[in-house]
Amino acid sequence: MEIELTSKRRLQPIPKISLVTASQQSRRPFPILPSVSSPDSIAEPAARDCRSALIVRLVQFLLCSVLSWAQRVKIAVGAAKGLEYLHEKAQPRIIHRDIKSSNVLLFDDHTAKIADFDLSNQSPDMAARLHSTRVLGTFGYHAPEYAMTGQMTAKSDVYSFGVVLLELLTGRKPVDHTLPRGQQSLVTWATPKLSEDKVRQCVDARLDGEYPPKAVAKMAAVAALCVQYEADFRPNMSIVVKALQPLLTPRPGGPPHEPPNH
Repeated sequence: MEIELTSKRRLQPIPKISLVTASQQSRRPFPILPSVSSPDSIAEPAARDCRSALIVRLVQFLLCSVLSWAQRVKIAVGAAKGLEYLHEKAQPRIIHRDIKSSNVLLFDDHTAKIADFDLSNQSPDMAARLHSTRVLGTFGYHAPEYAMTGQMTAKSDVYSFGVVLLELLTGRKPVDHTLPRGQQSLVTWATPKLSEDKVRQCVDARLDGEYPPKAVAKMAAVAALCVQYEADFRPNMSIVVKALQPLLTPRPGGPPHEPPNH
């Protein structure tokens, strides 16, 4: 694991960007973005935390471990806050262009941080920042408009984040060619099941019913909005954060949301 503090381009109000290389096979460093535990600072303290933390990619947990519902919510909120920062608080505003579960890094307390964006690709011209004709992103996470036009916007990132939410909700890959036709695309398979009365049909079976149904339905509803076919119908990331944030907080005088679903 390699830690670097380097950025020739200043993101106000942050003087430095913490970069982490989580795999020796990767040649690019990964900027660590604000998360649920540190929404306002990604400077040197974050780098110090990295040195003592176990950092893995979300996709590794989804494939090899069983995350509790509370852990999934914490990861979703942390990643959402990181993307919200890029889209709405960074100066200049930044489109990630490759949101996926392998670009969500998890620390040993399941704090999630967005990784792997390149500041050098962010043009100072607003139009260039909002649209790109480069081949970008990852199959299974592409928004429909990108496949049709080759253009990527902040709402394309929102779509990709919705796919990550579906991964957290279902435990499935975005594309799985080992499954029967009609089930290979996570978005295609899950979307009809995201209503409150059907969402149990697509919840990760490894949770073994240990989840609050209302909270699951809320996350499913947010995911459904994020993967809307029309970009204009998708929420911005500040709305996503506001929708997911309450799922972290237990109700006063009671357990989180309601008893688990058995």
